[in-house]
Amino acid sequence: MKYYLFYTLLLFIFLPFGVFAGSNILTKNGDLIKGSDAKIYLIQNGQKRWIVDEEVFLGLGYKWRDIKIVRSDILNNLANGKIINNSETDIAYSDGTFLLDTKGRVYLLENGLRRWVPPSEKLFKKIGFNKGTAIKISDDKLNLIPVGKIVRLVEAPAVTKNSTFMIKTVGPGLVIKQTRVIVPLDTFIATTQNHFEVGTVTIKYGGTDANILNELLSYSTFLDGVDKEWTAFAKDTERKIELDGTRGSAYTFSVRAKNLKGEIDSTPAVLKFVLNISPFYKKIKINDVTLSEKNVIREKISLRNDSDKPISISSWTLEGKRKSKIIIPKIERIPLISFMGGDFILPPSRSVDLISAINPITNREGGFQINRCVGYLNRIYKIEPELRNDCPLPERQSLDSFSTECQRFMRDVNRCTSPTIKQSISQDSQCTGYILEHFNYTGCVKDYQLVKDFFIDEWRIYLGHPNDIWDDLAETIILKDSDGLLVDQYSEYSF
Repeated sequence: MKYYLFYTLLLFIFLPFGVFAGSNILTKNGDLIKGSDAKIYLIQNGQKRWIVDEEVFLGLGYKWRDIKIVRSDILNNLANGKIINNSETDIAYSDGTFLLDTKGRVYLLENGLRRWVPPSEKLFKKIGFNKGTAIKISDDKLNLIPVGKIVRLVEAPAVTKNSTFMIKTVGPGLVIKQTRVIVPLDTFIATTQNHFEVGTVTIKYGGTDANILNELLSYSTFLDGVDKEWTAFAKDTERKIELDGTRGSAYTFSVRAKNLKGEIDSTPAVLKFVLNISPFYKKIKINDVTLSEKNVIREKISLRNDSDKPISISSWTLEGKRKSKIIIPKIERIPLISFMGGDFILPPSRSVDLISAINPITNREGGFQINRCVGYLNRIYKIEPELRNDCPLPERQSLDSFSTECQRFMRDVNRCTSPTIKQSISQDSQCTGYILEHFNYTGCVKDYQLVKDFFIDEWRIYLGHPNDIWDDLAETIILKDSDGLLVDQYSEYSF
């Protein structure tokens, strides 16, 4: 009953696509095909293997979209292979099959073993590897196949007048002249990744020489545009390279092997890769992180400019486990006065806190630079932690024209405070008018914004979230520039 329902469903799925019209599609190893009925087959070694039901089909990791429709005569001309009725054990690949794992690594099946094929154009050509005919396989399925020896490159050169010969006696008066098999030295790069988003790039490599143990080979490397000459030969089989992106994004890495005879591979292995990191990589750093699950206002990220130039960080993004992209907002030069937001430019050797919470002044995301008058805002808005309370006081000589009672009152007013008018001066219009105009945030900004030390190298930037953004137990925060390129990364674990 299970089989009947499975294949009845398939008929309804594929009928609108002209199943019964047939197709001229040629089949190849690893294809999923079906004819005019609902049966699905896997092509292996020129045979068609029937997949009995949906559970097995999906268990093998196959997708409905990969099924090809073929003409009945093409299907009928294929010999029947073993039925596939168990997704865990019944999928048997024949010798000579090439497999591709989830990372693009190549394996050759021989005698029921999977043999890793190092990425080498020479080797691929020698063994007849064709990526188009290789079968993709999940890691779970691949791990079910026993591991065999690594495939090595062995070549027998053409016989020339300089070839070395061995004379082998096989009977009385009968000798055979044989060409000695010379195994060339070969180098390969095991790293297949050609796209990096980190500043530290690690490239792994190796070599083969049938005349000696591979562990006795040594290697020299060269990174175009970075190295001035090839590195000295060493036994290391990987190289870690720190790159900052200032030399561009495209790189070419080469490596060559040398054996104990001093012979050097004349055709180095080459890896071309792209480095997608920002020109500001490690110039702006995540200097500190404070994570808080209970109080979003205390959750913050501190960025520091370690370069010798000012850098604009507005429109840069932060990424974490919970949020895929948080944009660093623009700032107001003077809060509540300059409403037009501008790019935030972080000066050299300065830091800025990015607070997860909503800006308490504007009730949205955004920020501002601290100035000498912001202490007045502590009395109007709930700001945590409080802004600095060092608002300038009126100059003494500016008060000389006021009555003694008025002068005494103004001198007793605390910094950053808009006082309540006392009864004793309420009838003094000159006094009360001056107090109402100057002893508040707007009046303070008007009086002192042109003073040299009015602005302070300190900023508040709010990301605009009502709840905490970052995971306080285990978090990785990634900072990217406006082009989406990596600038810095920070990880913190609380357990």
